[in-house]
Amino acid sequence: MAPHLGATSSRSIAAGLHALAGVACSPGEGDSLSLEGEAASLSERSERAIGSPSPGLVSLSTSDTKPGQIVIEPYISRQRKLRRGLIGAANLVEEELQEGGIRYRAALAHLTYAPGSDYTPLQIADALKRLRGWCERRGYWHRYVWRLEFGERSGRLHYHVMVWLPKGATMPKWDKQGWWPHGMTRMEWAKRPVGYLAKYASKAAACASDEFNTKGARWWGVGGLSPAMKLSLRITMAPAWVRRIWKRMDDTCAVVKRLPFGWWLIGGGGFRTPLAMLGMEAAGARVRWRGFEQGFYEVSR
Repeated sequence: MAPHLGATSSRSIAAGLHALAGVACSPGEGDSLSLEGEAASLSERSERAIGSPSPGLVSLSTSDTKPGQIVIEPYISRQRKLRRGLIGAANLVEEELQEGGIRYRAALAHLTYAPGSDYTPLQIADALKRLRGWCERRGYWHRYVWRLEFGERSGRLHYHVMVWLPKGATMPKWDKQGWWPHGMTRMEWAKRPVGYLAKYASKAAACASDEFNTKGARWWGVGGLSPAMKLSLRITMAPAWVRRIWKRMDDTCAVVKRLPFGWWLIGGGGFRTPLAMLGMEAAGARVRWRGFEQGFYEVSR
């Protein structure tokens, strides 16, 4: 079974989608919305939501830039996603525990590599698997958020892992427990987990040392979230235009899911990204505004 989107291109649908996205569009304008105005609006709304000064979506003003085009810088975009994901996930965990009246403590684990240690992206996955097993054997619920970071001077890899546990539970040192045999670990209690993660998320990512091959490495991750929290985080991580459409729906539990070929499923309806790829260049991906397009999500057998 594969998803199928039957696209429609009538002027009325285009106008309706612009209105749904909070953009003024008269019935006769169709898809002639200016790219610069919409890009600036999306950037401003995103910055207010995450408190980041980095625009991520950069409008070009060089002499060879054609009107209606922008460049998405991958480095800035990835930094913004990391910050939004870390802080968004931590806020979800804190809100769930506090609203439920659950007593908890948050521990911050710092995982470093010893000189000469080999690196693979699976090492953090194995360590987190051991953490989950330790919690399950003791009947502890758990939530965690982690980030990969490079030393500002040395470029050496290390991880920061924030773990929420029931009050009274004490997490062992990961190296002594055998969870992290690749180097040293340091543990501390975090009185303000969101503040700690915001500090690490705000750091500009340095380059990795030549000692480590970080191809395929993830920069951050989460674990232990409920289905409702996963949906909330997926919405938080979605592009700004997807979040704007979702916010205008009556159903706050509406499904948000990325589909192939630039389409998104939002509450049962298919929407294609309003930006069309033109090509890659040194600064990033050059795209142009093409307007919204809606389709009907069907399941073909």
